[in-house]
Amino acid sequence: MKGQNDLAVLLGGALGGSCRAGLGIIFSGPLATTLVNVSGSFLLAWLTFGLFASQRLRNSVTLGLGTGMLGAFTTYATFAATGWQLLNSRPWLGVAFLGLNLGGGLAGAGLGCWLARFFREERP
Repeated sequence: MKGQNDLAVLLGGALGGSCRAGLGIIFSGPLATTLVNVSGSFLLAWLTFGLFASQRLRNSVTLGLGTGMLGAFTTYATFAATGWQLLNSRPWLGVAFLGLNLGGGLAGAGLGCWLARFFREERP
């Protein structure tokens, strides 16, 4: 089983990293980072409280999608480096970038959680 879990995380990471790189080509700089972090937060919460909560999936699938794919898709290191760079060069833009990523990530996660529960008929 451990080998299967490792392979799932590896393949999920390759897919998530490829998607991240693709968005980085389409959208550049802080916008790409914000898009992946907010959408990744939404997707992880939606999967965690929806699909994963049903416990109908194998552990390897859950690890592959959550830890592998979405872990590689979202970009904490890029977020931190870009935030620091913007704070030093254009402070207001840096504050806006950090706030949008943090606030947007929390809002995305909240929306994902709410939608998952809504569709599972567990009205909050």
